[in-house]
Amino acid sequence: GRSRSGNFMSVYTFSEKVVKAVGLGVGYYIIAAFGYDPKEADHTFWEVFGLMTALVAVPSLCFGAAAWFLFGFPIDKKRHSEIRARLDGRENVKPLVEPAQSRP
Repeated sequence: GRSRSGNFMSVYTFSEKVVKAVGLGVGYYIIAAFGYDPKEADHTFWEVFGLMTALVAVPSLCFGAAAWFLFGFPIDKKRHSEIRARLDGRENVKPLVEPAQSRP
């Protein structure tokens, strides 16, 4: 019954920044493990392989794991109708926080 959109957005923004920072750090460790040096003009096969692993393989595995969890949580027609009924029942409830009034 309370407006918590500000809390939601602050947690969402914070977690997004943390995940990006961790991902960047892990990516640097992966390319360092394969001996990648950005100052070199020519790179060996293994340096390029490490770079592609950090940029393609690891994110693909993470997206695949997320997709597996999402497909394991389907919402069938019955559950969808229950959710819809609850949302439709909330339309006539007066909001606790009034929308901002425009002033002339």
